[in-house]
Amino acid sequence: MTARPAIELLDVHKGYREGDEDHVVLAGVDVHVDRGERVAVLGPSGSGKSTLLNLISGIDRPDQGVVRVGGVELTARSERDRTLFRREHLGFVFQFFNLIPTLTVLENLLLPLELTGEGRGSSGRDRALGLLDAVGLASRAETYPDRLSGGEQQRVAVARAIVHRPKVVLADEPTGNLDEETGERVVALLDDLVAQDGLTLVVVTHARDLAGRMDRILRVRHGQVVPDAP
Repeated sequence: MTARPAIELLDVHKGYREGDEDHVVLAGVDVHVDRGERVAVLGPSGSGKSTLLNLISGIDRPDQGVVRVGGVELTARSERDRTLFRREHLGFVFQFFNLIPTLTVLENLLLPLELTGEGRGSSGRDRALGLLDAVGLASRAETYPDRLSGGEQQRVAVARAIVHRPKVVLADEPTGNLDEETGERVVALLDDLVAQDGLTLVVVTHARDLAGRMDRILRVRHGQVVPDAP
């Protein structure tokens, strides 16, 4: 029996209205991502790449079609249920880090565990500290984000995205604000950490070198998501 894909989008449509005009972002999109697969999504600015991630994460709902993650149909869930599902099963790495400035590095990692009820005991703290060690930032656990470099903040963001052992990790331009060398370190780190836990990874990027490290490349073009030409 074939295993159910980690991510399924079936005949998904998404658009928005601006003034008197309707704008189509995605039209009849079908996407399947297998468990443990690493997929890059390419496309020009405004093509709908981030919209695709928002639909997969349940932040947005499609105007038409079905979105399933881990076999759960998010389109059938309320906003509250989608939020709870996202907290437990998804990890998100943002281009601009999105660390909470009033929390220390360790506290930023503990927050997802607190939200899922896993951060109250020593095991959650031990996992957070172990991940900080894995990303080379164990010594900065009590440091606030504004005292870190951009590359260090992104490494914290990667660790935070997987600390609660999500099934799927989504990354939106994770190297967009980093220099080439730092970006390479972050990509290698994300790749290694995801591989260790057997997670599914979807990366939105403009960088062909980053996309080339993934198992498969999809391109958003004219409202469609299609395999990238070799």
